[in-house]
Amino acid sequence: MKRLHTAVALSVLLVGLPTSAQTLIHHTGTLKSAATGSVTTTFNYTGAKTTYTVPYGATSIVITAKGAQGGSATTPGNAGGLGAVVTGTFTVTGGSVLNLLVGGAGTNHLDSASRGGGSFVATAANAALLVAGGGGGAGTNYSAAAANASLTTTGNTGYDPGRTGNAAGGSGGAGGGAGRLTGGGGGFSGNGVASGSDGGASISGPGISFLNGGAGGASSTSSACATWSSAPGGFGGGGGAGYAAAGAGGGYSGGGGTDGCPAGTGGGGGSYNGGTNPSSAVTNTGHGQIIITVPVSLPTLTNWLRGAPTSDPANRRAFVTSISALNGASNYTSSLETWTGSWQAPQAIYEHGGNLDDPTTWYQTGTGEGSTWSTGSSASAIPAGELVVDMQQVRTLARFVVFQMFSDGKTTHAYFYSHPSTSATPPTNTDAGWVLRGGGAVGAGATNASTTVTSPTTFTMTPFTSRYIKIRAQNDGTLLSPSYIELKGVKAFSQ
Repeated sequence: MKRLHTAVALSVLLVGLPTSAQTLIHHTGTLKSAATGSVTTTFNYTGAKTTYTVPYGATSIVITAKGAQGGSATTPGNAGGLGAVVTGTFTVTGGSVLNLLVGGAGTNHLDSASRGGGSFVATAANAALLVAGGGGGAGTNYSAAAANASLTTTGNTGYDPGRTGNAAGGSGGAGGGAGRLTGGGGGFSGNGVASGSDGGASISGPGISFLNGGAGGASSTSSACATWSSAPGGFGGGGGAGYAAAGAGGGYSGGGGTDGCPAGTGGGGGSYNGGTNPSSAVTNTGHGQIIITVPVSLPTLTNWLRGAPTSDPANRRAFVTSISALNGASNYTSSLETWTGSWQAPQAIYEHGGNLDDPTTWYQTGTGEGSTWSTGSSASAIPAGELVVDMQQVRTLARFVVFQMFSDGKTTHAYFYSHPSTSATPPTNTDAGWVLRGGGAVGAGATNASTTVTSPTTFTMTPFTSRYIKIRAQNDGTLLSPSYIELKGVKAFSQ
């Protein structure tokens, strides 16, 4: 161990920080740091909902959603209804989150195949952006027009000629109606209808809506025709199949159920496109899929806090003007021009190369590199260390990325301040002009051997301008030793 001090348990948060400043956001989407080219992210079927984070700098994205195919009736060889393929362009804000569900294909069966699930894209507030309907399951009595997904917002009606137990598809986001033997497909907001009978036994289950989780409907057997096994509906609101009755498709509005004695075809689910430059077709086979493309060039991400020795002016965009400590802490070292070795004062703004503008990775030549403070023994508030940084001119900042050191201590909280001064004389860390811009709890991070640090914590905030930045680092002892505040590095970006 490089140093030996008595560890002191500290649990009281630093007072005076407004809760509005403690907003922590972990971004999991694709980040692009190249100056040109597009970013494409593909989501395949997994059986669970997921999310997508819009890259910073993006103003529009192109989304293609593919609904899943319905199951096929293997005895007569009728293929399940095809899923919709829907594409639109959407205006977005970098850092915003979209909710996604990729539909699962229906299950093939002798003559009671289950239906496919729809694929859904919605905002974080669950407002529909794009929905591709899933295909209905095929029966012995088959109609491709009924089984294929609908390109309108209304689901298709179940098909079984000469029977009276077929049901219409839903509209306006509702689930489809229940046929005599099968429940309706799930819609965006409404479950498929579950009412109906087949002479006493229950019908197979309806598909569940996107807003309610998107599960496929359960299958069942029917004593009205004969007793036979059947298959559950595909994830994404697919209706379950009942003997001699194929399931209805899920989508923006669910497809209608069918009678099924003999084997009817479930109706395909409806589709929705809230984007510009829309296109649509009914062509998808197999599971659904969602493809999101950022078609515009993204600005290069630049690390405005990048420090370097005076002998390296090309990389010296910023430098530390003071290191100080609060609440019983003390500076482990105080030299502002010692950039190599371990635990040196200015190192939290100095990555040694390789990932200078990468917001996800910090390159290091040693695990001990980073700004460090000894914590002391104060029990009234969490010890804190502060760096004042001069970016040499006024910059616009909106995002800070904090990387952990993997030595003796950690940083458990970080806060960021701006100052109105633009003069060549830097403010002190206690100057009354500092304005808190954001910050909060810092995660444990990860490291790859001794060369890189990953899994940083990202803080986003309303963009602001400043020449001077103050970084406050704290250690409450919950991540590692409470004896030291150790901060590997901070990168700051305009977006």
